[in-house]
Order: sequence, then C-alpha cells, then structure tokens
Amino acid sequence: ELRVSATWHVGDAPQVLAERRRSGGRPVFIPRKICWLSQWSSFGKFSLVVCRLWPAGDGDAAPSCAAVFLAMSVAPLLSFTFDFYVGEGMAANRRQWSAGRAWTRLEFSWELLEAALEVADREHQDVLLRLDLLEWQDPTKVDSANASQSKASPKENLRRSRGRSGSPRRRGYVRTGPEVRRH
Repeated sequence: ELRVSATWHVGDAPQVLAERRRSGGRPVFIPRKICWLSQWSSFGKFSLVVCRLWPAGDGDAAPSCAAVFLAMSVAPLLSFTFDFYVGEGMAANRRQWSAGRAWTRLEFSWELLEAALEVADREHQDVLLRLDLLEWQDPTKVDSANASQSKASPKENLRRSRGRSGSPRRRGYVRTGPEVRRH
C-alpha cells in the first residue's frame, strides 16, 4: 500500500512559535503572533504542499486556537480524507480535501501545540507537522465550487492564505527558514 504524507520540521520551535513566561512558579508558553512558513514538501507523486502555521491563530481563528493553511502546487483531481498531526498529537481527524481545491485551512487548540513545544524543549528536538492522506474519495463527487482554484499557481495559492475575504491578517512576522520578514 502506498503511503502518502508530507512532513515539516519546525526548528527551534519553542523560541520561534512561542514566548516563555512564568505562571504560578512554572514556565508556560504563550503563542507568538507570527506566521511560520514551511518549504514546499513532496506529497507523494501527486503534488507539492506548503504549510503556514499561526500559533496564536489567524484573523479568523477562534480564541485559544492555532491555525494552519495548507496549499498544493497542483490541486488534486480526486477528493481525499486526511489527518494532520502536530508532534504526536492529532490536530485534524479524517478531514476532507475536495477535488479541484488547491488549499485548505484548519484550526486546533493551542494546548496541542503547547504540548508539542514542551516535548521539543525538554528533548531538544524539532516539532514535526505531518499531513497524512488516508483514502481517496469517489471521483464522481467533485466539488465544482472549488474547481476554479485548481488553475491557480502555487504563488496564488499562497497569496490566498491572507484570508478568505481577501483582507490582510493581523500584523506579524513570517518566518521562512533562518529569515524573518514583516508581512
């Protein structure tokens, strides 16, 4: 059986994604208001995929939630279900990625990311983000409302991460590898 997944390593994650403070005598992590941007990663033979992570959530996120935006270089021809992991914890279970849609967005609790940061800090390792394809869906159930996104370039798909309404996200920093830039 062919396993399809994409994995990203967030180096120095406790320092990059959070601030460390003391609360009640113990250290706690507070999410930074930044956007961490991954490199493109292979998603099997089908596409490349990139990940944007907002530890404190993006402009649409619920309180105390982090947000992730995933974009493919080529929209999938078939819908599929997937899981998304942050460290060892599952952030999204059996979510559907619709055929013809080049991007998807999801939210998960800050506590899940905080737990991964605590492990990374204690064991001096990276935080892993992983997208796992579970199963392909029936090709006759293509979501035609999302078909227009399949023609978008990878650069256009990344631009869409600014928001569903097109409005810019709250101000912060974008981190791509060793560099940090204002967005």
